Amino acid sequence: MRVCKILIPPLLGLLAMLIAGCGGSSGGSGSNQTSTLIVTPVTANLTPGQQLNMLATCNNAPCSNVTWQATTLTGAVIPNVIQSNGTFTAPAATGTYKIIATTAGMTGVAQVNVQAAAGGIGAINPAAATVPLLGTQQFTDVTAGGVSWTVQEGNTGGFVSATGLYSAPALAGIYHVVATSVTSPTQSVVAQVTVPDQIAIQQQNVTLTSGGSYPFTALVTGSKTDTLIWSVQEGAAGGSISAAGVYTAPSVSNASVTYHVIAASTLFPGVSNSVPVLVQPAITTISPTKATVSLLGTQQFTSPGAVIWSVLEGNAGGTINSSGLYAAPVTPGFYHVYATSKTDPTQFTVAVVTVPELLQINPQSVAVSIDGTYTFTVTGSLPADTILWSIVEGNTGGAISSAGVYTAPGATGTFHIIATSSLFPNDASTPATVTVQSGGAIGVIE
Repeated sequence: MRVCKILIPPLLGLLAMLIAGCGGSSGGSGSNQTSTLIVTPVTANLTPGQQLNMLATCNNAPCSNVTWQATTLTGAVIPNVIQSNGTFTAPAATGTYKIIATTAGMTGVAQVNVQAAAGGIGAINPAAATVPLLGTQQFTDVTAGGVSWTVQEGNTGGFVSATGLYSAPALAGIYHVVATSVTSPTQSVVAQVTVPDQIAIQQQNVTLTSGGSYPFTALVTGSKTDTLIWSVQEGAAGGSISAAGVYTAPSVSNASVTYHVIAASTLFPGVSNSVPVLVQPAITTISPTKATVSLLGTQQFTSPGAVIWSVLEGNAGGTINSSGLYAAPVTPGFYHVYATSKTDPTQFTVAVVTVPELLQINPQSVAVSIDGTYTFTVTGSLPADTILWSIVEGNTGGAISSAGVYTAPGATGTFHIIATSSLFPNDASTPATVTVQSGGAIGVIE
């Protein structure tokens, strides 16, 4: 019995050795990642005119901006046989050819053997294909008298119609579509079909602060034996990730940065899924750290990163909106504004807000005779024993007791009384004016 087949040897063991030899691992941190480029299939057997879709994989993900080239074993370039998308068409001349992919300083090589087709059976196109789970692929064969189509693995490997339309199964694997000559049933050709599993990282829209960690998990559909290779697309600059998928963010400052976590298949090189991770600066500062705000006044606070603003004392201490604008209450006191990280509630920073009493001396202007006395008062809710009285001109302007009793000096003049509180020593009242005279009306000056 004479059977002519296009054979593509099983690649999984060979690819596993290539990955191990190139520094790939079944886990580990992105910081130990080695740049690799793998071309698949690694080897293939074709007949003249057959097509084969080559795939370039860079660091467990499809490469971009790949330059493809086909050469003889001696290095002579064969033009017009490989397209920019990696589709190779076997030339008429039989022999062994090298398929070379290059990008970003990396190079990968595969080998294709072009052999004369056996008499009575035509070529099957494509000679190899990658089909998604439950997806379809049209195969063709130009054998005179037609061919019958079958799947070598039976229903486990999918289904192929009488017209060569292949339907993939729900189970990932390497399968084979067979075209058998109707007139010469002993002659057939085979195409290899790769049905890869599907990877979906479960966590989306993750946000971390500098140095923070997050455990990622991924769902593998179509395979119970595949293991994942975790990596960070940006390499060490983007942080690191363990074999179990625990990602640790790098240190960033001033501005947020987006990095990408990748989960890649071990059984099917090039099959992967990635998700972005937003890394924000850690909360280390709040500006300003101290502020004095008048009753019912406002103050703008800022802090790097995404934060939740709050007032420790609740509404009694004022309010603050999502933009950090603080509004003081009607009650004087010391309050605390908090900026808490949205992504890590254990990180926060605090500013102290002083809301002083609005002190006003009564009366604001008074006339007193030489050596005469006058009692001043202040408006407000502060305890009387916290009020501190003083004269701007010092002893020259007379004297004033802790109770606000003013005693004029022995000379005429204009002097000024100030009231402050021991609770808010930096906030003084508007000065009251005292006119000391030798005679005339004594009392409040309107």
